[in-house]
Amino acid sequence: MAASLSWVGGDDPPPAALPFPLPASPSPASRDPQKGPLMLPHAVESALWRGDALGSPVTRVLSSGFKALDAQLPGGGWPCDSLTEVLQVQPTVLEWRLLAPAMRSLVAQDKQIVVVGPPKAPHIPGLVHLGLDERHLVWIHADKPVERLWAI
Repeated sequence: MAASLSWVGGDDPPPAALPFPLPASPSPASRDPQKGPLMLPHAVESALWRGDALGSPVTRVLSSGFKALDAQLPGGGWPCDSLTEVLQVQPTVLEWRLLAPAMRSLVAQDKQIVVVGPPKAPHIPGLVHLGLDERHLVWIHADKPVERLWAI
């Protein structure tokens, strides 16, 4: 079964019919204006982050090791079971120092740290100096964005 959508506007041709059926619309009684038109299962809803939900509660966090930063991060630390991207003007300057306190606590729990496609190769003597055991570091060399997405 294919569903077709109506197309309004522009000189562009309308999109082709979808190759999959659209889910039935929920009844108006089940719609919540705060969450949008569809109700998601709790596990899915709690795993999603929306741009307008800055500071929303997260289930588990790991202290960053910096009180001022913890006060700004959602939930009071680095969110666990999620992906976090550190953006900075000049990459590979201070992110290891920023992440080292949290990473030390993971290494102390005998967990692995996975680094996917860093801009530069990790400097093992520097990581040891920060208190990180290199045996707990997994470095996945991925140059292309598609390789990094696949690895993640």
